[in-house]
Amino acid sequence: MNQDILAGPGESRFGRFLLAAFVLEILALVALVYAPEPPPARVVKPAMVAVHMVHPTPPKPKPTPLPPPPPPPVPALPKPPPPLPHHPHVAPKPPPKRVIHPPIIRRPPPPTPAPPNTPTAPAPPAPVVSAPPPSPAVVQSVEARYVGTIKGIILGNLVVPTAMRNLGASGVATVAFKVAPNGQILSARVLRASDYAAANRAALAAVRDSRFPPFFARMPNHPIIFELNINVSGAQ
Repeated sequence: MNQDILAGPGESRFGRFLLAAFVLEILALVALVYAPEPPPARVVKPAMVAVHMVHPTPPKPKPTPLPPPPPPPVPALPKPPPPLPHHPHVAPKPPPKRVIHPPIIRRPPPPTPAPPNTPTAPAPPAPVVSAPPPSPAVVQSVEARYVGTIKGIILGNLVVPTAMRNLGASGVATVAFKVAPNGQILSARVLRASDYAAANRAALAAVRDSRFPPFFARMPNHPIIFELNINVSGAQ
């Protein structure tokens, strides 16, 4: 140390460099001694590649075009007729004239005259078959319906006298009247009178002023006399 102090500034700097170089060399040797061994290098074997030689496919031959079909045979033209011998003194015959026949018109045959009408005997009339007469029960039922119809018509034409209406009186008169099959009234009369003459006249007038329908089916085809009780009431 005393030598470093006594030495000059140049010698002291050089000694430091030597010491540093010596230390670095020792460290490098230590690193080489204690450094791990590198792994062995990997040996890659060359791969075997099989190469197959492929012969190129020969090109296909182009198809040979078919020859065009032969043209159709040309029909042979007929041979012209031989020329007529020339006769200077003989004139050629003219072509025959064409005869046009008139059209044939077919007319229908004339109609055959109808035979004269001969009088024929008239056909005999068909026998009239009369229907069996209806039973009495059926006739009675039909007549009852007809009576009900004409009774409604009579009551519709009945006019109550004012005197009976004021008194509130009432009376029943029985009227007999004869009716034809067409509904016409042939005659009418009071068969049994009531206690009030006005009621009798009103009942008879109601029958005469009525218009009846024709008889119903299955009713007798002759006039019938009907008897009907007519109540003339002024009571309200």
